[in-house]
Amino acid sequence: MNFLIGILATWRLSAMLSYEAGMFNIFIRFREFIGIVHDDNGDVVDSDGSFLADLFSCIWCLSVWVGLFVGLIIYFFPVLVVIFYPFALSAGAILIERFARG
Repeated sequence: MNFLIGILATWRLSAMLSYEAGMFNIFIRFREFIGIVHDDNGDVVDSDGSFLADLFSCIWCLSVWVGLFVGLIIYFFPVLVVIFYPFALSAGAILIERFARG
């Protein structure tokens, strides 16, 4: 069960950090702070070429590092898996919504 929670939480956290705007555009501001350029719609269009900017502009790349972080937390501190529940539940709800709407 912890593995499934880790997978869903990793995807949700990676998506939020990589391409979502977030409340009050918090994730856009964070990405701009590390060197990512967005268009008027908040979509990533370019980066300054730094490691962090390149990492956070690619969800596939970022998910490896987020997965490592989530996996290490769950492995070494299994009781802390509860901090990933909201992200896993959110990911599940999004997947169901996408499936239901087609």
